[in-house]
Amino acid sequence: MATGQYFFQFNIDNLMYPNCLQELSDHIDRTAALITIFHIKHFKVPWFPWAVDRFTGTPPIAKHIDAMQLVAHRRVWEEMGYWYDKSFCGDGFIYEEMCKRYPWAELPIILGENY
Repeated sequence: MATGQYFFQFNIDNLMYPNCLQELSDHIDRTAALITIFHIKHFKVPWFPWAVDRFTGTPPIAKHIDAMQLVAHRRVWEEMGYWYDKSFCGDGFIYEEMCKRYPWAELPIILGENY
């Protein structure tokens, strides 16, 4: 299990840009929010009819946010029960619920890609 203060999760179809962690760290230091959502470039695929060229992650709702787009404080993950939804779009459902319960802030720059 991760031991840091913030959790950043991503999966096999995500690519993080070289400046991603520094940008996230700087943003977290500037805001009191427990969750940071950032933009990613998204490549359209036929089996995702809702796909767009850029996922902003905002508003944070299922099928509008990808696994790698959210960084949350450890307390949020602990109180939410970690990755409790193992369904195909579980990341979106978990993130949507997190953002209803905890303060979040948007970092409106592209820091990665989803394929």
